Amino acid sequence: MADVSRLNRGVLSWLPFAAMAVVACVDLTAGPDVGFLPLIALGPAFAGLTGGFRRTVAISALALLLCLGLSVFNGQFADRRGNTALIGVAGVSLAGLLATAGRKRREAELASVRDIAEAAQRVLLRPVPLTAGHLRVAVSYTSAVAEARIGGDLYEVVTSPGGVAGDRRRRPGQGPGRGGDRGGGARRLPRGGVRREGPLLGR
Repeated sequence: MADVSRLNRGVLSWLPFAAMAVVACVDLTAGPDVGFLPLIALGPAFAGLTGGFRRTVAISALALLLCLGLSVFNGQFADRRGNTALIGVAGVSLAGLLATAGRKRREAELASVRDIAEAAQRVLLRPVPLTAGHLRVAVSYTSAVAEARIGGDLYEVVTSPGGVAGDRRRRPGQGPGRGGDRGGGARRLPRGGVRREGPLLGR
């Protein structure tokens, strides 16, 4: 999954340059009468999908320079079609900059919420003891939600005069801080009694 995510980010990062290069080659090959010049705006349009604000600014500036150079080469500078293409590229570039700024703000807000939720869950989920009575204890926690490091489960292992007890509480589909009926499971081992096979906690 991580390799696929890195591949997707790599494709998206090169997509604006590839789009502008293809449009420029087609425009130079087919000539100005075909009208491919406004499609240079695909570069700034794709730039907002990934990367930061400075990267989008750089791609937008490159698109404007490329559009200007092609319009001069095609003899369309100060022409109606050349001006229309420049205005279109400038408008799409501005929209891409606004989209990038909004995306970065939402990403920062999401990261802040995740950090707060993770810190809260670390407070609630204290590390279990390495040993409980005559048992060795270990916990492996993985969130069921893709791309998330936190979930809505709680667990605990305690010792008591009657033995060792483990418990976990969960509510499927809900995150931390959501109330309601919860499913759970627990098993107890007597302190000096019969050994039971299998994990202490069920799923």
